Amino acid sequence: ATYRKIKSTTSTIKSIAGTYELKVRGNAAGWIFLDNGVAKYYQNGKTGKEGKWKLVDKEVHATSHTGSVIIFRIDSDDIITAVATIVKGGNRKDTPKDKQFTIIKIK
Repeated sequence: ATYRKIKSTTSTIKSIAGTYELKVRGNAAGWIFLDNGVAKYYQNGKTGKEGKWKLVDKEVHATSHTGSVIIFRIDSDDIITAVATIVKGGNRKDTPKDKQFTIIKIK
């Protein structure tokens, strides 16, 4: 799929908060970012354990309950793309372009 990318210059916790989803072969998965900094991953309607999220420059850093971090680039307030992770030791590891995925705000 092709998405029009629009850089948001004023993303805020409130503008990013919401439910983002990706559908692959009939399965739905995504993240729910609450405006209080709580993040919830879900797959096929089942919500996992809570984590945290925050804005860092023009990125969303979502931390799972295990401590792993996925970094999403903010393409617009309605579209974000997973572009990196933070691995053990706190080092950023960029995700190859062919492994990146985009999730779209659905509510």
